[in-house]
Amino acid sequence: MLGYLLTAVAAATFANSSPANQPQVEPPTVAPISGSYFAMDYVPSTEGSGCVVASGSQLLSEVSYGGVKGKTFFIKSPYSASNGQVVSIQILTVTSGLGSLAPSGTLEWTGYGSANWSVSGTFTAAITEVGTHAFMLSLSETFGDCTEKQELSLVRMAVDND
Repeated sequence: MLGYLLTAVAAATFANSSPANQPQVEPPTVAPISGSYFAMDYVPSTEGSGCVVASGSQLLSEVSYGGVKGKTFFIKSPYSASNGQVVSIQILTVTSGLGSLAPSGTLEWTGYGSANWSVSGTFTAAITEVGTHAFMLSLSETFGDCTEKQELSLVRMAVDND
């Protein structure tokens, strides 16, 4: 009986605790390696007009990442709903900060399908290391009159897939 009571108390304790109340663990300082990554992509904010993705949007993406010394990486996002299908492809070319966790450079972003677009501009990024097969990427992209923020959480799926 005491075992059941302790189990119930433990379950109730964890059921009512939020992730914010969990102990924080520092990620290891290991740079992510190159490869094809699955990404959860969240757009927390946009400013200006002509932005591609609306603030608050969540996307699933594949990121071809060349590692911290890679000069180009790609973010590919498919979208399918009752209002159409789109494939979004962002090409980020590092021109500054190569080999660091804060690269920046140029951006080419194209969409194909029921909505089509082609924009170019610049980006700045911050990479948060988690391990060789996972990392977080914070992007600020500016094109035309728009500044768009993206937050991606990535986990490696396979070897390079450009």
